[in-house]
Amino acid sequence: MRIFTEINGTPSLDIKIKDDMDIHSPIIKEQKKFSNEWVKGEQELIYTNGLCILYHKFTVIKNFINFFSIEKEYIQLSLLFNGNSQVLKKENKFIKDIKAGVLQLAYQEKNNIKVRVSNDSITMNYIRIFISKEYFLVLLKNEIWFTESTLYKKISDSEYINFGEFILPVNFSILNIFSEIINNSNSGVLGHSYYHLKLKELILMIFINFSAKLQTTQNIKLIEIEKIEMAKAHLNTHYEAPPTIRQLSRIVHLNELKLKTGFKSLYKYTIHNYIIKLRMEQANVLLFQGYPVNEIALTIGYKSTSHFIASFKKFYGKTPKQFIINSSISN
Repeated sequence: MRIFTEINGTPSLDIKIKDDMDIHSPIIKEQKKFSNEWVKGEQELIYTNGLCILYHKFTVIKNFINFFSIEKEYIQLSLLFNGNSQVLKKENKFIKDIKAGVLQLAYQEKNNIKVRVSNDSITMNYIRIFISKEYFLVLLKNEIWFTESTLYKKISDSEYINFGEFILPVNFSILNIFSEIINNSNSGVLGHSYYHLKLKELILMIFINFSAKLQTTQNIKLIEIEKIEMAKAHLNTHYEAPPTIRQLSRIVHLNELKLKTGFKSLYKYTIHNYIIKLRMEQANVLLFQGYPVNEIALTIGYKSTSHFIASFKKFYGKTPKQFIINSSISN
């Protein structure tokens, strides 16, 4: 598998990796800071046989075209955390927006992709995981939930999945797995085993959430489902400073009533309660990482520590301090 990228005609990455899965192959990790007239930021690259993880965090100075060329059959998992970009045709004509907070899965052979990245004065943050077909099938060959799936049949029969065909707004669990993949510090056989475990967990979570989505979308129009999914994706990446329902309805171009009722139907939460759920899940993670309560409150969007503690107790039935103490005792 070869992965080549460039920014406005200037090469930024060119690597070739073998397609097989080999737990004894070296895990190469490279970090690179870059700055030019279009973009300023950093790139983290992790690759080994059959697997390449590309993580970018940068500020866009001017609009630019990001070109990707991938050779050989591969599966791509991509997630834009923040920013604005669009997939283009060869003639640089618009195809579709890439939405923040929405995971895309694609299965392609040789492919050339152009992405237009817009200057919106915020940090752009995205991850792309490229997996060779051989690696992907070996990784999941003993998972019945996968081998009996439509996706397995498509990949086995070389029925390609284009960008935009398989999309899913991410939840906190999926975001956390991406974070764990990026921050894996293990090397050697242990490092390979960790990636195998987390990739399986990620793909399983995608399957579970995609299946749940299919079961709950029968009575809502497809175009409304897409807009409600965009609303959920926006909340997943902006829960610490969420828009009002009116603002959110304007962002996704769906009236407030359809947004509120459709959201509750799809996800079993009101928009307000879903924001609280996201905040409490993140608070839980930060507590176990040792962050002080007042810092957690500010990080997840509460203006006062007392308000955060009251919300936490209502959600979990315990104050943050009691929650940590009880968890320590049970362990």
